[in-house]
Amino acid sequence: MLSFCKEYDLPAAEVTCASLLGPDGTVVTVAMIVDIETMRKLAHKSGTYAGTDTPEFERDLLGRPAAATVRVRRTDRPRGFARTAFWCERVPPVSDAEDLGAWKSSPDRMLAEVAEALALRYSFPQQLSGVYTRWDLDDVAKDFELSVTLAKHDLRHLSGSTG
Repeated sequence: MLSFCKEYDLPAAEVTCASLLGPDGTVVTVAMIVDIETMRKLAHKSGTYAGTDTPEFERDLLGRPAAATVRVRRTDRPRGFARTAFWCERVPPVSDAEDLGAWKSSPDRMLAEVAEALALRYSFPQQLSGVYTRWDLDDVAKDFELSVTLAKHDLRHLSGSTG
């Protein structure tokens, strides 16, 4: 994780390391977990990030968000890259009560952030390969029948970062 932080010039406090474990408990791969702001920073460092369009929402019959689409723009492409996140695929299960807080209080924002993370990763595969938000990682693990172990390391003393 420290080499990742140094390579991308990120404070260690902004990154969580996640181990993806196979059915036998062995580590299959390691992913870096960051927030959406850090994903934007990493895309910006490419020199071709031209911003993100306002999210577009589809709503269910009760007016709740059913899907969010976000388009990420690059200076070296005539069109942006759009990705859609669907509520039914992304919201944490009710059993994960601690994860539901933001999804209940700010459902539009949460779904838009997931869609933006998908679009950023698609638009900047070299910069964001192996980089996920917390919400994306659950889907990666589910897709490959892996379990996730998060480890927040306090590496400030090693990296010289103060926060």
